[in-house]
Amino acid sequence: MVPVNPCGKKRQVIDVKDTHDAAQQYDALGWALVAIPAGSKAPSTFGWQTKATHPNHWRNNDTHNMGLLHSLSGTCALDIDDMEKTRMIFDALNIDLDKILAENPRIVGNPARGKVLFRVPDGLTLNTHKINWPVRGNIKKREVIFELRAGQTQDVLPPSIHPDTQRPYEWAGAPFDALQ
Repeated sequence: MVPVNPCGKKRQVIDVKDTHDAAQQYDALGWALVAIPAGSKAPSTFGWQTKATHPNHWRNNDTHNMGLLHSLSGTCALDIDDMEKTRMIFDALNIDLDKILAENPRIVGNPARGKVLFRVPDGLTLNTHKINWPVRGNIKKREVIFELRAGQTQDVLPPSIHPDTQRPYEWAGAPFDALQ
């Protein structure tokens, strides 16, 4: 059975043999990678925000996860934590979320969420911004609805293993090498 994303589109299974092979493919696209310990979504190396990890790292560390370092890759992401509320916001702004999800490369770690990748236009510097609002019943507590992630931050790439689901991250939407 082929996995299906929330929009009903088939997910892509990255055509790689292992994490080292994936790292080489991503490096060939000009993406800066960051090593992440197995079982985690966060890098632990001092200064990881300023230097890429060489793809050969995954040759001897095949259980390590890997992240896409946005600042050095010229990339950014729309990170959706609450699909229903994001859809409500996008609908109010007359933005077609389904089109964005279908026509751009997406990383899927948790099927109820989404992460869409984009290329940052040349000469533009972006930073991360979070859209959040109060939690119902507790106005002092806030929940993130979605983030626009850019700059010195990273997002975990397939075929890394998601620490909560214990399943590999997967690609959905457009092919990952078709980043716009």
